[in-house]
Amino acid sequence: MINSVTSTNKYRKASYITLIDEIMFEYCYPRLDANVTKGLNHLLKSPFSIHPKTGRVSVPISSDSLAYFDPCKEGVVPILSELCQQVEQIPKQTEDLENGGKSNSKQKDYNQTALKPFIDVFARFVQRVQTSKQDETLAKSDLNTMLSGEI
Repeated sequence: MINSVTSTNKYRKASYITLIDEIMFEYCYPRLDANVTKGLNHLLKSPFSIHPKTGRVSVPISSDSLAYFDPCKEGVVPILSELCQQVEQIPKQTEDLENGGKSNSKQKDYNQTALKPFIDVFARFVQRVQTSKQDETLAKSDLNTMLSGEI
């Protein structure tokens, strides 16, 4: 319908595009009520924040694992108390290595906990965003160079 609008009706075409955006916003974005907007416990969680009642960590997941991801299943999502226990075990493991075991290079503590796979997912996401932004910036600079006639 939008493409069938002639160029003389460019204002009508713009209003159609706006209408489609409004429809998408209405049906695709999460609905927020008054309690959600004013209560911190109701807000959407940022990665690695802790749920105040359950102690579960809000973790990023890849889109490939959406089909079989079940956050309520035991051991799928890290729990703060379990992470604390895992971190408390790290010094004991380091002492054991120093007392006679093989020495490894110093790892960050989170790499030795149940958070590691989720941090890897988040790191890959951030890397893709950075690469995308760099590509976009490069394309704009190339376009500006071409338009200015410097090539």
